[in-house]
Amino acid sequence: AKNKDTFLEIGSGVGQNLIEIRNKFKNSYLYGCDFSKEYNTIMKVIDNCEIKKINLKEFDSLKTYKTNSIDHVFFSHVIEHILFDDFKKIKKIRSNIFKHMLRIAKKSIIFISDQLYIGHESMKEDIIFVGHKRLILQSDITDFIPAKYKIDFIRADNNTNIFIIT
Repeated sequence: AKNKDTFLEIGSGVGQNLIEIRNKFKNSYLYGCDFSKEYNTIMKVIDNCEIKKINLKEFDSLKTYKTNSIDHVFFSHVIEHILFDDFKKIKKIRSNIFKHMLRIAKKSIIFISDQLYIGHESMKEDIIFVGHKRLILQSDITDFIPAKYKIDFIRADNNTNIFIIT
């Protein structure tokens, strides 16, 4: 990334990741979106930042962003919160989020999640147990990313998976 690149965080919460990006890329314009009531507090803390209130559980919620409009689009531990009683709806909404991220990004997409994996069916557990007594369907990232994209994978020390899509 370069110092004047633009960044969009999907599910930016109160903006702690955007603050870190601002510290590293001082001349970059930042975007974020979240559904929490604190979603726009970050705009009071840093300049050149635009935050929108968006409910990612709604189909096409990211259509507000233009195609190829932002250099880098990312989320950190967001996809696991897209849950419904219907597993087909989970996959439909998650697929839609990835589709829009690929559409919006000019340079790269970054996913940080312990609920995504890459590889053979034998590498995953279909359903895992996590905090708050919720069952979460793990997803193979290749289910969401077309083959024309390059997927780089990093396993962090805390077993979090980081995927960089270019």
